[in-house]
Amino acid sequence: YYWRVKPFNYWHACQPFTASETFFTNPSSQTGEPDADGWRCFPSLIDKESVLTLQAPSFWTGSGMQISIFDMAGKLLFTEKKVSQGKTEITIPGLREWPGGLYQLIAVSEKGVKRQTLVKQ
Repeated sequence: YYWRVKPFNYWHACQPFTASETFFTNPSSQTGEPDADGWRCFPSLIDKESVLTLQAPSFWTGSGMQISIFDMAGKLLFTEKKVSQGKTEITIPGLREWPGGLYQLIAVSEKGVKRQTLVKQ
């Protein structure tokens, strides 16, 4: 595997991605594994040009879903309808203008509801 790292720790908050290189982490590092239902959304730390990728379990394939992103005040900033194909990429227009902070991505379908917290630097 090859990884690009975006430091987010006690010493370096919200730094840009590193170049491709070898690195070591402490045991408390986390990788984004799918949840119990097989859902995964990445990256959760976004910048001005991020493309979000949603990986849905097979039982969501072919179902229509409404993807929405809200700020922490509950204001709707983005919404789009997609048909789940297992892996869905989302380009968010206007992301460059969003202030740094926390956001909630919510995917709603007849199959269920999934939420993901996003951090914008």
